[in-house]
Amino acid sequence: MSVFCGQIYSGCAFNFGDLIKFHFYRNNVLVLSVEPSDKSIEIMRKFSEQYARKSGTYFCSDKGVTAVVIKGLADHKDSLGAPLCPCRHYDDKAAEAAQGFWNCPCVPMRERKECHCMLFLTPDNDFAGNEQTYFDYVISSSLNFNATFSCIADYHLG
Repeated sequence: MSVFCGQIYSGCAFNFGDLIKFHFYRNNVLVLSVEPSDKSIEIMRKFSEQYARKSGTYFCSDKGVTAVVIKGLADHKDSLGAPLCPCRHYDDKAAEAAQGFWNCPCVPMRERKECHCMLFLTPDNDFAGNEQTYFDYVISSSLNFNATFSCIADYHLG
């Protein structure tokens, strides 16, 4: 179990293992988030690499963008059973995943090479990098906030 507080959350977060996180905010709201499985992250990383090569697209030059999108796809794969685009708002995620239009690669990407998430970028895009491969250790380190914050000893709820 790890505990940290920081400005990003304006509160404390308690991690049990690496999969479940509780976030306490100043207004005493408890938020539970579940991290995607390593297996799903690896599946989505491999899918992303294969699709980038197949479609002639490249990952964003900012590796953090790619990491967050792959993590979001993996999270939706775990929770919804499909890699629903993590960069859009949905009133009903389960219904959208079942419908399939926004499952990655979404219809706009397949038809026009338009990726709203900036995961798959055409070579002429100003943000396109020159890589079609992405190592999972980069995803993990880009998304590990625990090492950067220390707990504020006198912080309490109430």
